[in-house]
Amino acid sequence: MWTSVKAMSVTACGDGVEAPRATMIWAPHIRWLSIGIVALATCLGSCARPPKFAELYFDEDFHCVAASGDSRMVAVGLFDETVLVWKTDTDELVHRLGEPQVLPFLHHSAGRDWGVQAVCFSPDGRQLAAGSWPLPTQWCEDHGLQQRLPLRIWSLSEMKVVATPDVEVGTDALCYSPDGRYLASAHRDGMIKIWVVPSYEEHQSYGPHGKADHMTGSGLPRVCALVFSPDSRMLASGGKDGRMLLWDVRGGVLLKELQSPGKEFIVNIAFSPDGDRVAALTKTGRVLVWSTSTMARVHASLPVLPTSVDDFGHQTSSALAFSVEGNHLIAWETWVTEGPSDPGAVPFFASEDEDPSPPSPHMVMSVMSVIWDTQRHFDFTLSHLPRSSSEGWVRRDIAEASGRQVVWEAEVVWEAESDEGNGQIKGTVRAYDAMTGQCLSR
Repeated sequence: MWTSVKAMSVTACGDGVEAPRATMIWAPHIRWLSIGIVALATCLGSCARPPKFAELYFDEDFHCVAASGDSRMVAVGLFDETVLVWKTDTDELVHRLGEPQVLPFLHHSAGRDWGVQAVCFSPDGRQLAAGSWPLPTQWCEDHGLQQRLPLRIWSLSEMKVVATPDVEVGTDALCYSPDGRYLASAHRDGMIKIWVVPSYEEHQSYGPHGKADHMTGSGLPRVCALVFSPDSRMLASGGKDGRMLLWDVRGGVLLKELQSPGKEFIVNIAFSPDGDRVAALTKTGRVLVWSTSTMARVHASLPVLPTSVDDFGHQTSSALAFSVEGNHLIAWETWVTEGPSDPGAVPFFASEDEDPSPPSPHMVMSVMSVIWDTQRHFDFTLSHLPRSSSEGWVRRDIAEASGRQVVWEAEVVWEAESDEGNGQIKGTVRAYDAMTGQCLSR
């Protein structure tokens, strides 16, 4: 018999983290049960504390950053055609893959088109794929440089190249399938290839992606985004032709072609955890969401984000992902402009019908985190995450850690030249909670 009933909520203490709320029913016969519920709530609160990672440092210019699926490792692809790999629980550099090449033109605009352009960890964290744009043969001969292969697969335990898939042109994007059976690669000629792991023999070849484009030396647009669906059956690619193409991985056929408004470059793609939705971010900050079953737009009036695009049309710092539970869509972007920094300034939001004109990327003003609630008609919240003003180069990746999405942000800052010699590069990699913006690096 219940003699009295009283409901209350319990919040676990420690680091300001609120545990999942537990409702307790008080009665003389179940006092010990209620005590057990309190203990369980406290335990859950402790487990919910955000993870902590080391702040990582490097002193060379880079193209790309990627985290392993569990965020235990981070890799940075450098201009000198090497890859740095850290374990994220320590600031110790555990791997430097490849032999560095000193490029005479490294810090000029021509140098930005070479080096490691894409890196990706295998799902089990045992291998790392690195894609490069090979140097022109004449440059190699003139400067005594070694020609590197466009795609190399490294064993992280053996510290050696274990596979070199047969490609002849530069690599722009890489992605392993969640089941670890395939590696997808996108290349400068607009072609997309799928390789069977671990033999890395060619399984499928798609493309070319789009029509001729004067911005690329090959005459074809590059593929900017490449991602597998959670069940590994579908591959989505997005490029400078403004299209997102959905491919059947096993059959090798095009399932659907989706077009961005105004044929804007698609720079990021993300699938929801259940694979029912796919989202794309364009270079002008439009976020587009489709249903993968009907291929219809889920929402047609999301705001256009302020965004930063460099002179070559590259997205400089965006990141896009669904939350682990799938009930939020997360977009991170660095808003940049000329002139003095004002981290508190309100960014310009355009509507779906307006054509935003992004500012020139010279001074970093602030980082924006935009969260859409996919369960509530895509209502969104905007957070400003101030940064120091600097002229730098930023890249981001998103990976899961301890049941949450973590943004891995790599940035290099150029220090002014001094009388003693050339200026220096200071690079850092930091982790942030994708939902709250809290820095997780210590």
